Amino acid sequence: MVVACLFAGAGAWGAMVTVSPNPTYASELFGTGHGSPVYPEDMTPRVTLTIPGNINAFDADHDSDAATPNLVIAARNHDGSAEVTFTLVGGTLDSNISGLMWSPTGAATDRVVAPGTVASIVSGGRKGDTEVVIKIEAATNASAGAAGDTARSTNGVDRQTDGSLPTTVASQTISFEMPRLADVGALAGANPRAPEKTVRLRAESKLISGAFTNTFLTGAPADGFTVAVIKSRDAVTLGISDPNMKTIAIDDDAAKGLTAFKSVKEKNKDGYVALATVMVTARDKHVTKAAEAAVGAKRVYQQGTITAGVFAPAGTDPDIVTPASAAVPESATTLHDLDGKKIDAGLRGN
Repeated sequence: MVVACLFAGAGAWGAMVTVSPNPTYASELFGTGHGSPVYPEDMTPRVTLTIPGNINAFDADHDSDAATPNLVIAARNHDGSAEVTFTLVGGTLDSNISGLMWSPTGAATDRVVAPGTVASIVSGGRKGDTEVVIKIEAATNASAGAAGDTARSTNGVDRQTDGSLPTTVASQTISFEMPRLADVGALAGANPRAPEKTVRLRAESKLISGAFTNTFLTGAPADGFTVAVIKSRDAVTLGISDPNMKTIAIDDDAAKGLTAFKSVKEKNKDGYVALATVMVTARDKHVTKAAEAAVGAKRVYQQGTITAGVFAPAGTDPDIVTPASAAVPESATTLHDLDGKKIDAGLRGN
C-alpha cells in the first residue's frame, strides 16, 4: 500500500495515478502461492502520480473590455498536502520500494530523487507489504534550495483571453518503480471466458490541508477503482476433434460376434479405432488485430460528359477516388515466462 500526498481529486484536472508498462505472462505457469515472476527487460512497471499545474481564476474583466463581460471561472488549485495510499490487489511486494522520484515538469528526463520537502514514504512499501503510504508536502516556494529543490511551485497557469487553457499546461509527477511481486496466484489458470487475469493497484488520497480532496486516483467504479500492474493470459489452448462414435461391448454378444472388452464395432483392419484427436496449440502472443497492408487510392467515379457516345472528362481533375491508407502494424500482446523471457514453443518457469 502506498500513501502519497496528493492534489485535488481525480478527473480532467485532478491528480491521477497510472501504472505502465504492464507485462503479460503465460497464465499456465502460475499456481497458488507461486513465487515472484521476473519483469521483462525494460518493462518494470512504474507507478506515476501526476499533479496538474494550478489554474488561475478568470474574471469578468480579464481583457479590460467592460462593454463585453466575460464568463467568470474560478481557480483550480492543487496546493496543500495529502496522503495517498496505494494498495495491491492480488499480490504482495517481494522487495522494498527503492524510493520516490520527482519531476517538476512532468518530463521523464527531468526526474530526480524526490526531496523530503516534496514527497516521502510514510509507511509500508517493504517486502511482504500490500501497500505503501507516501506524503506529498504543500506547494511552496519557500523551500527552494541550491540543488534545484523548488518544491511544488504555487505559480498558476493563466487562461487565454477566450477562457480556454494553453495547449501545454505543465504537470509535476511523483513516481516509483514497482518491485517484483509475490503471492500472485490471481494470475493462475487459463479460462477462455475470462482470458485476462491481473494483479491490480488502487490509489486513494486523504486530505491533510489546502486544496486536496479525498478521492480515488485510479480507475473507475466498474473496475473497483484499480489499474493493472501485471497481467496473464493463456499460452496453451487444448482442443478435441469430433469423436468417432463406436460401440464397445460390455457383455458377450455371440449373435453379433462381439466379445466383451475385446472387440470394437467398426474397428479398422489393424484392430484400432480413433475415438478422438486432442490438439494442443501453443502461442507466443495474443493478436487483438491483424496487420493491414497499405491500400492505394482507387478511382470510383469519373465526372464528364458524353457526346455522340464519346466520353469527355470534365475539367482538369475529374476523378473521385477513395483515399489511400497506410499500412497498419499488428496489434498483439507478447507473452512472457516466469524468467521474463518471451514465450516460444515451450513453457518454462523459474
